[in-house]
Amino acid sequence: RVDALRKLRRLASVEGQLTLWIQSNRTTDSTVTIARLRALAELLAVQLGDLRSQVVREACETACSLAGELKAGFFGEIFAESIVPVLLRNAAVTIQVICESSSDALKWMIQNARIPARVLNKLVESVRTIEKGSSKSTRAIAAESMFLMLQHQSRTEVDKLLRALSSALPEALRDASEAVRVFARKTFVLFERMYPDPAETIVLSLSSAVLKALSIERQSLARTIRIPLTNTPAVAASTTRTRLGTASRSDKVSSQLKKRMNPTKASA
Repeated sequence: RVDALRKLRRLASVEGQLTLWIQSNRTTDSTVTIARLRALAELLAVQLGDLRSQVVREACETACSLAGELKAGFFGEIFAESIVPVLLRNAAVTIQVICESSSDALKWMIQNARIPARVLNKLVESVRTIEKGSSKSTRAIAAESMFLMLQHQSRTEVDKLLRALSSALPEALRDASEAVRVFARKTFVLFERMYPDPAETIVLSLSSAVLKALSIERQSLARTIRIPLTNTPAVAASTTRTRLGTASRSDKVSSQLKKRMNPTKASA
């Protein structure tokens, strides 16, 4: 298995060859080609779910190689749906090599490959599954994934996650795990700059202790994180106006935070 994974990785590492093969085959029989790729994705998911650390590590490296080569869309549409859930489950495995390799691979893919919203939504929902017995480590990697997807994924895909994010963030901000809360706060700082109105609604539901921690996080991150924008001409033409409007509404959310944290002073 390890040798086969390495062979597949070498094939993927030959710049452009794998994509050229897919494109040439799609012109002749796209149904067969996609079916073969889906079969390959399922086989790779099986290797990722193996209990042997060396196999999982090689499978993670192979998955990242494929993500880098096929990030034009093939990877996200065909591979991500099969392997992302397995990588997330592996985050709860007690074998360190499996846990770390899978977590690193998942984060790398979010930062470097285009992943459809339906797959990203599974990560967001994993932050909210406390009542279903999700582990602390699973919720932590899911929370970190939320932060990364807001930075690196297409704004078009992230927009589709607005409802899920609005529901998951309040729970993550109150999570029992400090690791989950840390990335929830980082995510919220970015979220409020991208979606000020939903962020304001979330603020109204938070306790003063959560708001205080959130305010501290905002001060350290607000000037360093970047806001992803869509690549559509309309948005590109109005970038300045959008940023100014976002900043203004973000200030409104910040004002709400201060009022909630200091109700007496605000009323005075």
